[in-house]
Amino acid sequence: MTRWRQFERLAEKIMQDLAPHAKVKWNDRIVGQDSETERQIDVSVRWKDGDEQHLLIIDAKDWAEPVDIGDVEKFAGLVRDVRASNSTLVCNAGFTRQALTYAKNLGIGLCNLHDAESRDWSRDLPIPIAWVDLTPQVQIVSETWFDAGDQVRADEKFPFILSPDDGSAAELRPSSKKINVLGTFARVWNTGAVPRTVGAIHRVRDERPLRVLVRDASGVMRWRSVRRFTLVYTVQRSSWLGQFRPNRCRGLIDYLDERAS
Repeated sequence: MTRWRQFERLAEKIMQDLAPHAKVKWNDRIVGQDSETERQIDVSVRWKDGDEQHLLIIDAKDWAEPVDIGDVEKFAGLVRDVRASNSTLVCNAGFTRQALTYAKNLGIGLCNLHDAESRDWSRDLPIPIAWVDLTPQVQIVSETWFDAGDQVRADEKFPFILSPDDGSAAELRPSSKKINVLGTFARVWNTGAVPRTVGAIHRVRDERPLRVLVRDASGVMRWRSVRRFTLVYTVQRSSWLGQFRPNRCRGLIDYLDERAS
């Protein structure tokens, strides 16, 4: 397939992406109303809005030189002849200043194509991204009774072992349920279940009777009572501006409003 034909087919694919519910046709033939002659259309797009029919025609030019005012005038004649309701002139090399002014006054769109996966028609399209990161700073506050010599126990998963189980504080039951305090907070934080107001002091209190595991002075494992167990946290915000360069992206670059779609 020749390069110019590939350029036209790329325009067809992009319009199929942008208008999935429209009828998009490459190398269409439409009889002109004034010329009464069959006119060749690189890409046509037809859609219906209520009872009203719409026709967009696209002329795709893979040229080495920019489109000039005479090329816009020629395309405008084609638009009038087939009674297109919308029109776009696409050129890989861009447009002269006079062509831009003339097309804008005639209501003709001027675009270029971009395809990040194409060797010939890729464009560097950095997308600005503003990233805001909210980070909680957490403290644990509680009332706990300890004997002299008590040492709070920990294991590889928990910085301290906390349990909501009822029973004698003097016995250690293997079945006692452990609470992963920081893991639980991380889970509710990530799901948005707790407030994230920056600068405020937030409190999350567990009203259940809790116990913390210790080793007493004689080496015996025991549970000690915990009251008013509360997580106190503040939220810090940091932000930065970056850019994202997609490696899979294709679409139109509008020369009149300087936007990509």
